[in-house]
Amino acid sequence: MAVTDFMPVGRVPGAGVHNYVTLDAPFWLVRIVEGLEGSVTVRIRYRPTVDFARRKTRLTRTSHGIAAEGGPSLTSDVVLSVDGELAEGTVEL
Repeated sequence: MAVTDFMPVGRVPGAGVHNYVTLDAPFWLVRIVEGLEGSVTVRIRYRPTVDFARRKTRLTRTSHGIAAEGGPSLTSDVVLSVDGELAEGTVEL
């Protein structure tokens, strides 16, 4: 299995060709998980916190993943179930 994480960064619209200072970092973390040989069941658990965990995080399913009220969202091709502050699912790679 191979896991690749990265945080995309790009130039803001209208930045000049040689402008490497004015950047747009959308606070995304992209994780790509690939099966390289054989098969493995991967368990996905998503439990974001809001306001430094001082209040409960309300999760809702969307057509593209999970939304956290007042916090980060998760886009996933895997269907995840929501139980309170936790979203989880499994996928076979």
